[in-house]
Amino acid sequence: MKLAAVERQQHFIQLASVHAEDFKTRVAQHDRENSFPFENVEAMKASGYTSMTVPEELGGGGVSVLDFALAQERLARGDGPTAVAINMHLLTVGIYADMWRSGEESLRPFLESIARDHLILASGTNDPRMSSAIGLAGLADTTRSAKKIPGGFIVNGRSGFGTMSACADVLNETAHYDDPERGSRCLAFKVPTKTPGVTIQNN
Repeated sequence: MKLAAVERQQHFIQLASVHAEDFKTRVAQHDRENSFPFENVEAMKASGYTSMTVPEELGGGGVSVLDFALAQERLARGDGPTAVAINMHLLTVGIYADMWRSGEESLRPFLESIARDHLILASGTNDPRMSSAIGLAGLADTTRSAKKIPGGFIVNGRSGFGTMSACADVLNETAHYDDPERGSRCLAFKVPTKTPGVTIQNN
């Protein structure tokens, strides 16, 4: 078991090394042109790097926090901006993985799809009114609003900057909802970027 863990760690560090050497050949160009490295993301999806924090039982890499940190450190030596960007996806997927391990079985299909379909997750929870001074608690301070309809909700509003949103398949979002029985609530949910009405601004 210990040998398998060491081999897994070395596998993802080596994978990060290969990507780092490739990405560093064009990192300066992307910086000059202010362009998004779509080709880097595609390479990481193809290699399995983007699913490293999905549990092994669900088709992912099943890395530990240490494995994740060491791989990311190696990737950053070749391309810091790409490492920071993909970190947002990997960390959030890792949080969902921990929730699944803690018994949240409803997350199984989503985590399996991250690994199987090479999906990229971004968070559009940033908001013009959001208070970063109070950390994650500020996520509830949103100008987006949700209205209950049969079968779900309609959400309206805008998000601020979201790392990886340019290539995201799924967005984490929040919205304010006035529940007639429970009062003011903040809903947290995931929405595919191809959902009608969703627009990603290239700004």
